[in-house]
Amino acid sequence: MATISGPRRAGHILGIGLGAAHLSFLAVPTDGLESGPPLGIVVLGAALGLAVIVLLIKAWRDDQRGPRRVAAVLLVLAGLGALPGLLVPGVPVAMQVGAGLLVLLTILCVMLLFYPQRDSADLAEVR
Repeated sequence: MATISGPRRAGHILGIGLGAAHLSFLAVPTDGLESGPPLGIVVLGAALGLAVIVLLIKAWRDDQRGPRRVAAVLLVLAGLGALPGLLVPGVPVAMQVGAGLLVLLTILCVMLLFYPQRDSADLAEVR
């Protein structure tokens, strides 16, 4: 297991949490109610959330760039699914706040996932 920096570790934890949040949207009722998201968006978001969880666990365990990059792209795509909740009129305020929070946390997560890794050798050179 490779060691990763604190901010990058926080990005992994936040990303896994966001993936779990997208999975939890499967519990939101979509039986034709106007307040819920379309079923296709919920299922796609859940699939993306599951993929993000798996990829970030793999990236954390082996400190690999590839899975981390794919997970970041999937997080952005899943976050785009929340944008209609901010832009469509008639959406309840609680859902708008949730969608806005999801978008902001996705941006923060992607920034933390690509935070520069510092090795102790690099720090010794600076001193």
